[in-house]
Amino acid sequence: MKKYLKHFLTILRHKIVVMRLCFSIGLFWQGLVHDNSKFSHKEFPDGVKYYQGDKSPISLEKSTKGYSYAWQHHHNLNPHHWEYWTDWTDGKIYGIKIPFKYVLEMFCDYISAGKTYKKDWNRHYPLEYFNKHKDNRVYHEKTLSFLIMLFESVDNLGLENTIKFIRQNKRSLRKVYENY
Repeated sequence: MKKYLKHFLTILRHKIVVMRLCFSIGLFWQGLVHDNSKFSHKEFPDGVKYYQGDKSPISLEKSTKGYSYAWQHHHNLNPHHWEYWTDWTDGKIYGIKIPFKYVLEMFCDYISAGKTYKKDWNRHYPLEYFNKHKDNRVYHEKTLSFLIMLFESVDNLGLENTIKFIRQNKRSLRKVYENY
């Protein structure tokens, strides 16, 4: 019962941080529906079973079983994940350019995940984490460049200033991203 409650509170804490970030940049719907599938009967039980407290339970489930059904369910229902935007042809996997609103939600999700699991989170952590993992992920080159620009902004200007910049310049950022 203790792991059940701790996992529930971790998901809730993550969701609240994402919601605040999304709301602050005008993504109200994404903020409301972000990660709702984590509370479903297809994801929540595995989250409790593999709960660790300092990182996503998905990592432990994958290292234990070699896969995660909960993760397959999750990223297939949530377009703010890079896996949702991949395809393959001729035996090669490639990234599809992610729509602007989902790139911004992904940015908020990465920030919140870091704040949820990293006790000593600071403005440098998101870029460090992203750079450490980007080569093991498949992004469209324009999506990758845009995400790097956002994380570099957090690294250089701080999260509050980056959020303010996104909010004040969302239309022009959308044009830049869509015309990248």
